[in-house]
Amino acid sequence: MPEALRVSIRPVAALLAALCVALSSPFAAGQDGPSTSTPEPQTDGQQPTFRGGVTYVSVDVYPRRDGRIVEGLTIDDFEILEDGVPQAIDRFEFVRVEGQPVDGDRIDPTSQADGDRQATDPHSRVFVVYLDRNNTTLSGGSAARRPVVDFLNATIGARDLFGVMTVELPAAQLVFARRTETLEDELERHWTWGRADRLSILAVPESPYEERLLDCVNYIDARVLETLPVERGGPGGPFGGLERLLLARHREDRLLNSLENLMERLGALRDERKNVLFVSEGWVPRGPLDAFRSVTLSQGALPGIGVGPGGRLGTGAVHAPERDLTWCDAEIQRLALADFESRFRELLQRAVEANVAFYPVDVGGLRTDRNARGALETLRTLAEATDGFAIVNTNDLAGGVGRIRTDLSAFYLLGYASSNPAANGRFRKIDVRVKAPGVRVSARRGYFAMTEEMAAAAAAAPAPSPPTTVDTALGRLRSLRDDAELFVAASVRAEGIDVMVELAERVRRGRSGGVGLDVAATGPAGQQIAARLELAPEERGGVARVSAPGMAEGRWRVVVRDPESGLDQHVDVELAAPELVGEPLAWRGLPSPRAPLVPAASGRVSRRERLRVVWPVVASGLAPGDVAARLLDRSGSALGAPLPLTESDDDRGGRAMVLDLPLGSLPEGDYLVELTAGRDGVSERRLLPFRVTR
Repeated sequence: MPEALRVSIRPVAALLAALCVALSSPFAAGQDGPSTSTPEPQTDGQQPTFRGGVTYVSVDVYPRRDGRIVEGLTIDDFEILEDGVPQAIDRFEFVRVEGQPVDGDRIDPTSQADGDRQATDPHSRVFVVYLDRNNTTLSGGSAARRPVVDFLNATIGARDLFGVMTVELPAAQLVFARRTETLEDELERHWTWGRADRLSILAVPESPYEERLLDCVNYIDARVLETLPVERGGPGGPFGGLERLLLARHREDRLLNSLENLMERLGALRDERKNVLFVSEGWVPRGPLDAFRSVTLSQGALPGIGVGPGGRLGTGAVHAPERDLTWCDAEIQRLALADFESRFRELLQRAVEANVAFYPVDVGGLRTDRNARGALETLRTLAEATDGFAIVNTNDLAGGVGRIRTDLSAFYLLGYASSNPAANGRFRKIDVRVKAPGVRVSARRGYFAMTEEMAAAAAAAPAPSPPTTVDTALGRLRSLRDDAELFVAASVRAEGIDVMVELAERVRRGRSGGVGLDVAATGPAGQQIAARLELAPEERGGVARVSAPGMAEGRWRVVVRDPESGLDQHVDVELAAPELVGEPLAWRGLPSPRAPLVPAASGRVSRRERLRVVWPVVASGLAPGDVAARLLDRSGSALGAPLPLTESDDDRGGRAMVLDLPLGSLPEGDYLVELTAGRDGVSERRLLPFRVTR
């Protein structure tokens, strides 16, 4: 029995719970046999949204021509049929994902529940890297290190999520994250995670269950052994072939159990597509072995003679208690008579129903061995049946995973209210068609309708809680595009709206002269106000005033456009006259008080800088004691003591509350500055979200 390998994991890497268990001793993960392990909790199947008797179905569609996503399609180019009946599409959106964001933009969820919640965003892609340890060799595991990490680094956008899983990790414990540093470190340190070589040579047990299973072989009569279709003699002694066969079938059973539970976990996570990067060298699912029906140890079979797991010769003197022989009978029969071919086909159907696409990556390299054909065919079938594709029998893994990245770079989001009101719990088939010629479509293939009980429970359930003000504020940071070149923020004042504009550094570097920006605001009743912002050659941003007599309260959309480059960006503002303080605007600059400040409309600030936040004071008699500022984390919890505020004149000739916050002590991540003001029974709360980068 090999000694347990203990892995030290940095606390920040919650996502590596999977990899930590997988790369540490299998014993650390607990017993793994069906009679000794605790069943993992089962989750309900995936269901579409149910609102007031109507089932609303979300469908993500990948139309491809010559292996690339077809862009420029309109809602009229698509047709959706549910069980053959055309449906009215009322949601249409094209989503392009920009990979390779800067490290500071990849912010991990705060917990497993937070990761699951963020995964419900249909604009986010979800990936699971599944390391198939039992069907990957030592060299294959080593070859997987660089392609897997490079794929994640190049693919995972600021809103995407990924998790890592092996057969040792219960699917219920799968954690989603965005940052890849710790995964890269663990794959580098524990490149020996593949273990297929060991089983092909020696039957080495790797858990108490496997030890107990192999111990059963010592009690099989030699005459019975002669009737079994297993190799005799060779490595491991006279029972080596039988031991390897039982271990192989047990581990195939565990793999299918693990993948089945993963399908349930991902199916319940969300309606939209989930992608599994399946790292393996493949295997061949086998049917039942009828010859084992005659193997019984508990009903008078003579004891056999053989080498036990400890390397000692066993005879009748080492008989186990009768109850152990009964357990041996049950487990040997269960494993030998299992129909893994049927279970594999059922797994494919579960993946389709859960809208999961498999992308197998064969890390065995180019192979001409006939024995490898069946294993590679299994990987191809896994991909083709689930709308993915397989990277097999190649030494160019980097190019292969690059194809996967291209395949998932963009998609269309469609939605419809089902015309079928029946609450019968049946599977409803979805067909998506595109009118453009030569287009191959992969999309969600269906869903299970609710039962009457589920529909009644959904109708009686309270309405979901609206997002908190903290969630709403942080949502602006998460919605920023990684490649945006123009950022806009706004502050409501008593006289109108202050619009802050920031140009990306790469844009400003390419402009030698000044920049003139057009600002246009449209009110709830269609009222339009125009303004102009002129930036000097050395300026990267500034503030424009949008103001006019009688501006109506309600939602205003402010659009900023650069006529020269065609860049434009907008921000929606809820115009309501503040009573005490206005919405904040932020600047950033080096820590020195003499350092120039630039607008921080993007919300991104380096740890090497300071953040300057300004709240315009509206109430004439507001005193410093009437306001307080705090730093909050992503959950809305206060960090440390109240922040020091100063009072100053603003650039409009009025008063302002000002905060200067150095950021050198803060880790990378999302934060908020909260200002509360209260006087004469009136209270107001203002939140400014910001993201600390390197």
